Amino acid sequence: MEFAYTTEQEALRQEVQQFIADNVDGPVRDEIANTDEMSQGP
Repeated sequence: MEFAYTTEQEALRQEVQQFIADNVDGPVRDEIANTDEMSQGP
């Protein structure tokens, strides 16, 4: 059984990671990292 990402999945994964790195600021990252539940937002 193969569990590796396909080429397309890996490309999407990297694209999403780059989008988050470019668009999610420090306070949002802190909120995500420090909450036990789904955030309801501001």
